[in-house]
Amino acid sequence: MNGLLAYIKDRNLFRTTAFRVAPVLTLWRLATWLGCHVLPKRPGTIEVRVGDTSFMLRLLPILRYHGSSGIYVQRSKYEPLLEYCDRLVTKGAVVMDCGANQGIYACAFGALVGPHGRVYAFEPQGYAVEALRRNIELNGFTHVSVKQVAISNVNGTAMLDVSSGPVSASILRNVGGTKTMSVSTLSLTSFAERVDLRRLDLIKMDIEGAEYDALIGAAPIIARFKPTIVLEAMPKDISVPIDKRWHATVKLLTSHGYSMYCFNEAGKLERTDLVSDFEPNVVFLPN
Repeated sequence: MNGLLAYIKDRNLFRTTAFRVAPVLTLWRLATWLGCHVLPKRPGTIEVRVGDTSFMLRLLPILRYHGSSGIYVQRSKYEPLLEYCDRLVTKGAVVMDCGANQGIYACAFGALVGPHGRVYAFEPQGYAVEALRRNIELNGFTHVSVKQVAISNVNGTAMLDVSSGPVSASILRNVGGTKTMSVSTLSLTSFAERVDLRRLDLIKMDIEGAEYDALIGAAPIIARFKPTIVLEAMPKDISVPIDKRWHATVKLLTSHGYSMYCFNEAGKLERTDLVSDFEPNVVFLPN
């Protein structure tokens, strides 16, 4: 129960789009998710709509810091990117999902690109990779593949700090230093060479401050394919060093000929030069 209350407080549930649009349904989902945590604990399986299709997710009975609660309760209203990703990804597209966790976006993209498209999902944490692979299998997505690595600018190893929980795990941020693990790292350019990549439409990154290095490592394929790039950005919630890295990231993508956009409430992309408030998804489009 404490974990559930913490989720409501941490995520400002009553201010979410899901609660504003359908408060009774959202509270009902919250109650059923709580039921998954009553002994014996059991996974919760949900269907999420994206565009004119849908996908299934089997979520582990975990509350805080894993991302399960938010998607179970809010479904397609989880984030603007999930609600409107069909406007960025079409059938046959090739997508890279960096920081895939349990597969919310890997499966959403998999549903949208269809069997003639391709999704490459990258995730360093073992528990998440297992859940991700189960969700891919649940949907029968043979065109979605998983690589257990952290995306960076070099191929090697790094220490992943998971002290603040799995969804805040970072190879660059110090989020406590009390719990770390060694993980393999990989650059997107070297991966593209390995698979002989011929097309790339979108790169999504949610890698907790490592975006700048990852984009440096992806510079050749960004220059070649000019994909749409979606990043997580929380300038008000992050430390000054990471904030500087965010500005460096924007400058880097600007140098590649990109401009920054955010989704408005109607789901349209609006040009912006500054993310001054909490924006879960920032979209960079080539000019």
